[in-house]
Amino acid sequence: MPDGQLPAVPLTARQERNLLLMPAGRQLVQASVVGLALFAFFLALGVLVVTPGTAEQWIGEKPETSVLFPVIPVAMLRNATLFAAFGSMYFAVTSMTDADHRQRFYAPMIDEIERVLAVHAVYLAVREPAPAAASQRLGAG
Repeated sequence: MPDGQLPAVPLTARQERNLLLMPAGRQLVQASVVGLALFAFFLALGVLVVTPGTAEQWIGEKPETSVLFPVIPVAMLRNATLFAAFGSMYFAVTSMTDADHRQRFYAPMIDEIERVLAVHAVYLAVREPAPAAASQRLGAG
């Protein structure tokens, strides 16, 4: 520690797991929000564009409607779910591989993790008595 830097503090397996869960959780939340937005978009688009008469012409019979949402056909819910799932998966993969996205969304989180680890190292250094101070106290006592 000649230049005032603290030595690297090894983390426990539990601490490492917590550090890995933070970016994974953030990625999951972002993909979920994108997926929900896409799902709502495709439902709204389907309700506006595909009228019941058009759906009946395409299918050849009256479409089966959802129990929870009687206005929306079951097939439209399934298609909106499928498209939203693919869209959110595409977003997740693209956001992990795009350097600009990583810089914009992950750099602040990495900085925060580095600050937390630095504070953790300082806390452990302050909490643990220095070897010279401990030997002086033992000799003086």
